[in-house]
Amino acid sequence: MKRADSLLVELVGKKHCEQFFDESWPGKPMVRHGPVKRLRVAEVPELQSPAALAKAWTGRISAWAKAGSGMPAIEAVPDQAPALYEVGYTLFFANVQRHVPAIRDLAREFADATGVSYDRVSCEAFFSKGGSGAPPHFDPYAGFNVQLVGEKEWQLRKNDHVEFPITGGAMIGHPDPAHYGSARLPFPERMPDDAERVMTRAGTVVFVPAGYWHATRALEGASVAIVFSMNRDPWSGKVAKEIESRLNKSLAVARSSPLLNLPSLYERQRDELESVLGALKKIVNELETESLMQRWISRDRPRFGIPRGVTIKFVDREATRWTLHVRQGERQFDTQMHRSFAEVLFELARKKSLAYEELCAKLPARSPAEVLRVAEELVDIGLLQVVPPAWL
Repeated sequence: MKRADSLLVELVGKKHCEQFFDESWPGKPMVRHGPVKRLRVAEVPELQSPAALAKAWTGRISAWAKAGSGMPAIEAVPDQAPALYEVGYTLFFANVQRHVPAIRDLAREFADATGVSYDRVSCEAFFSKGGSGAPPHFDPYAGFNVQLVGEKEWQLRKNDHVEFPITGGAMIGHPDPAHYGSARLPFPERMPDDAERVMTRAGTVVFVPAGYWHATRALEGASVAIVFSMNRDPWSGKVAKEIESRLNKSLAVARSSPLLNLPSLYERQRDELESVLGALKKIVNELETESLMQRWISRDRPRFGIPRGVTIKFVDREATRWTLHVRQGERQFDTQMHRSFAEVLFELARKKSLAYEELCAKLPARSPAEVLRVAEELVDIGLLQVVPPAWL
């Protein structure tokens, strides 16, 4: 059923949508109650039961045993899911957007509303029965947990041991080595007494900030929930990728693989490292805040168009691969690509531009990450260009 409200409005409420990024983002949890019928995701047939989602599934499903049951965690195949659920396992379906078209559409809409790149949104579904749940833990990404069926008891607590974690962690077991040096260890062994307790029911949305301690327990009966998560690169990751890309393009030896433990190569590899560091210093000095911001914004929410002066002629249209003749000024060359991408390029040749989400919609069999990768490759060879958003 088509509705006027965006997914983010459904999740946080129309009156609070504009306030969300000012008041809750990035570090304050939010709990919104309301009728489940306001949520389009509740209408998705595949989320009505574990068996229904398992029918649409390929690959493995994580099955978690109830705490204290003595049963092991299992990586199950779809046919096993209904039986495991009946004996008390919690079923965790990762990246539901890759299997269910309706969720894929909502994930794209969620990305639009939150400003996250389409390939960095993930949706996880949880099916559990009374008494089961998740022990105290934190995730490295923020997410909106949507209760679709049943009731859950939540505990929420600010994490005083690590701020903006780059990987998840739990109060049980050894911490990930990635936390060494950035976290105050050891982590607590149980949820602190001052943790906030929240009761959720069908229609409740809980925004859990990245790094926030949380634990859940399903109450009597069945529980179904789905999470819309934002798996964003940290500033350190974005800057590191930018530097690595520029370094690899500017200096061939930066792409070589050193063998540091061979004494005979020590002098040569020291010289190579010195040249790499010299190029690195030059690149860092050339980085400029405003141009990086505009470039990254255009990359996360790009529109693609055919560059001025480029003409494309489709020479051969075979069943799976098309041959294209490209003219770029005085330069001419032929290239081949899969028919699905060539058809989109053919449409682009007739239109001014297409947004990334439009490319994804026209290539439903491809993941958003693959669509972006191919589009960026076409940018590199000059068949496409990135058109920055109008507000920049």
